[in-house]
Amino acid sequence: MLPTILIGLCQTAAFQGLEQWALLDGGAGHVALLAYTMPFWAVLLAWLLLGEKPTRRHWLGLALAALGLLCIIEPWHRMGSVLSTTLALAGGAAWATGTVLSKRLFRAHMLSVLNITAWQMLAGGVALGIVALAVPQRSIDWDLAFIGGLAYSVVLASAVAWWLWSIVLQRLPTTVASLSSLGVPIVSVLLAWMILHEQPSMMEVIGIALVLLGLVAVSGVGARQRA
Repeated sequence: MLPTILIGLCQTAAFQGLEQWALLDGGAGHVALLAYTMPFWAVLLAWLLLGEKPTRRHWLGLALAALGLLCIIEPWHRMGSVLSTTLALAGGAAWATGTVLSKRLFRAHMLSVLNITAWQMLAGGVALGIVALAVPQRSIDWDLAFIGGLAYSVVLASAVAWWLWSIVLQRLPTTVASLSSLGVPIVSVLLAWMILHEQPSMMEVIGIALVLLGLVAVSGVGARQRA
């Protein structure tokens, strides 16, 4: 039970709490992208805690993905306060810690993905609830927009997302699973282009290409085809 609680505290409470805190003084896009530094923390933690030593192919994929994420984030532009940036990076590190703890739990026990998702979310939700009660804040306006956003966050963005993430993590090596999450920033840029007509910059296009090359390198598609 303790490992599940630790996963909930890292993956649900710390990750989501720190990212929400970072949003108070940072742009939503940059905070979201900084959260996806998670794979780089996860690879190092998996090496230290799980003995998953990255291969040359993994290092190449990580380097390409890091360069691509740098192009998408464009840190040379204003990204909010130092506090916001630090909180967003810390949230990514917390997510990575929860990821590695989950992988270690899957290795040690035959567990139901749905059960571990539910219990870790309960533990993290209780921790966030205690923080919410302890921190003074304005009263909630229970309008349709808030209820809709809350329902989306609880059901799709949290419960379903963590369940699917646990399935991926159970079946794939930590490095491959973690790097695959970098598909999310790519999809967000493309959706903003299609739905909001936000034309991607040249740096974003280059960044997307580099991240995709990094994912191909880590997955070893070309190596398997040659084999």
